[in-house]
Amino acid sequence: MRDLKRDILVTLAQFDIFRFPLRLDEINKYLWGGSNGETAVADTIQRELSSSIQRKDDCYLFRGSEENVYERRRRAERAKLFWEKVEKFRILFRLTPFLRSVIVTNTLSYDNVKVDSDIDLLSIGASGRLWTTRAFLLFYLKVLKEKVQGERAALKFCPQMFVSDAALNIENIKESQDYYLYFWFMTLKPLFGEKVFQSFLDHNPWVGEFLPQYNELDLTHFKPLKKHWLRNVLEKMLRGNFGDWLEKVLKKYQMQIIKKTIDEIAVNPSVVTNNRMIKLHFNDPRKRYAKMVEARAKLQTTHELQEV
Repeated sequence: MRDLKRDILVTLAQFDIFRFPLRLDEINKYLWGGSNGETAVADTIQRELSSSIQRKDDCYLFRGSEENVYERRRRAERAKLFWEKVEKFRILFRLTPFLRSVIVTNTLSYDNVKVDSDIDLLSIGASGRLWTTRAFLLFYLKVLKEKVQGERAALKFCPQMFVSDAALNIENIKESQDYYLYFWFMTLKPLFGEKVFQSFLDHNPWVGEFLPQYNELDLTHFKPLKKHWLRNVLEKMLRGNFGDWLEKVLKKYQMQIIKKTIDEIAVNPSVVTNNRMIKLHFNDPRKRYAKMVEARAKLQTTHELQEV
């Protein structure tokens, strides 16, 4: 039998970590265990969670965190500037050979950016040309000084993850208890490559175990993006034996840089570097976030029991 009370607490706890209180429709949209209807969610909060959850304006939040409502508004207003930046540099995606889709991830994907936030990207590249795709995109960003460099992250692009269009299932990177990755799927915002993005969702049905509504995402940020003629020329040049040779050279060069970076700054790394996925998170917080979600949900449950 479903424990709707706990599912609501887990959902609010996940977003509370990032100071993002949820509206009723958002609780139902992101609800752990699957959407259950706004009426049922509201009734459960009122009957069973009123001691730990309060409503302020149109948001629901844990008691004692009222300031987060105002912080959400500030961050949403700031996000407009970030989306303007994304729109301005969409041309780079048109110029990048073998790039099949680009998706905005993490805090910007749900308009929750801080002053020092970056623009996290998930990029899907053509099979057999993943390292070439990454090399070109990073080259463009570095030339324009728009890539995250060290502590200089604010309003900069951070393409930390690349996935091959022939290996779209990413279940292998899931932790044993990975609330973050599950909810990550729920907030993805594709910029182009709608069909490839939909295929990415379809290839990860495991997300539906706890979030069966994950494949019903908002595509309002999606806009058709035509290939640039230069991208077409580059792809024709980089096919065949020469392209195969260059892919190997670029992989070797990038691997040297990645290994050096791991040695210099990695704290709790989650790094994957092969021809199917390039994932560079040098300090992966997912296990810590999972403990924080459990602790928050348990604390609110204990509070309710004490009230009873």
